[in-house]
Amino acid sequence: MTSEDGAKTTLYVALSEDLANVTGKYFEKEALAKPKEYAVDDEASLMLWEFSEELCDWKWGESLIGKKKTKEKKKKKEEGKKEKEKDKNSKIEKEEAKKEKEKEKAEKEKEKAKEKAKEKELKEEAKKEKEKQEQKEKAKKEKEKEKAKEQEKKEDAKKEKEKEKAEKEKAKAKEQKKKAKEKEAKKKEKEKNK
Repeated sequence: MTSEDGAKTTLYVALSEDLANVTGKYFEKEALAKPKEYAVDDEASLMLWEFSEELCDWKWGESLIGKKKTKEKKKKKEEGKKEKEKDKNSKIEKEEAKKEKEKEKAEKEKEKAKEKAKEKELKEEAKKEKEKQEQKEKAKKEKEKEKAKEQEKKEDAKKEKEKEKAEKEKAKAKEQKKKAKEKEAKKKEKEKNK
């Protein structure tokens, strides 16, 4: 088949005045014919149409200027979407940074509270130790005071004993003196009577 033979039916359909108002029909060998089953499958036709549009990156009824505008609009939309996504990510990053900062602050506060509690505990321990030492010192002083008091009692008892002894010796000496005086008087009386 030559190219002229192949174009005959197409030329016939395009140029025939009898077919001016005929549309949506299938022609073969310059005559109306019944199309194959797959040629009238609406679902398959739609899939082929959509696939063709996708391959060509162009939709039916869209002019080249419209296509350009659509592309620009699509590009702008994509850019807007990316910008929105960027803003969203930036917001998320800010939120995460804020949370991290708050977490650090909470950790610092926790550490500070821990240190404060430890310091308080150390102070309490130091206070208890001081009180313990003071009690020890007080007990020691009390003991020393009690010891001194006991010593004083012993000294007083010793002095009392010595005083009693001195009193006895004094009384004894007085008695002896009295006896000696009486003896002397008796002697003188005896001599006088002679």
